[in-house]
Amino acid sequence: MQTLLDYADEQVTRIRAAGCKGWLPAFRDAALLKSPPTGTGPGATRPGHST
Repeated sequence: MQTLLDYADEQVTRIRAAGCKGWLPAFRDAALLKSPPTGTGPGATRPGHST
């Protein structure tokens, strides 16, 4: 998993250094990979509620 996260960070750096416009979406994708799931999808339960 760490290799994937490092690769995503490297892509942001590479794209930005090349002067391309795609660095911002790459940054967003790298940040999303590092974010924990929010638990708001189907089947998610609210705190204090059991299914």
